[in-house]
Amino acid sequence: MNAMKNEMGPFCPKYHRGVELIGRRWTGAILRALLSGISRFSEI
Repeated sequence: MNAMKNEMGPFCPKYHRGVELIGRRWTGAILRALLSGISRFSEI
């Protein structure tokens, strides 16, 4: 679990896995970053 936590950073692994089932691999992670207030691509 710690390896997954380090790999995913601040994002919930369950959230990321769920979004992978629905859409493209990074779409969920990008949307999550944008919803948290990040507004520039270089900050993602």
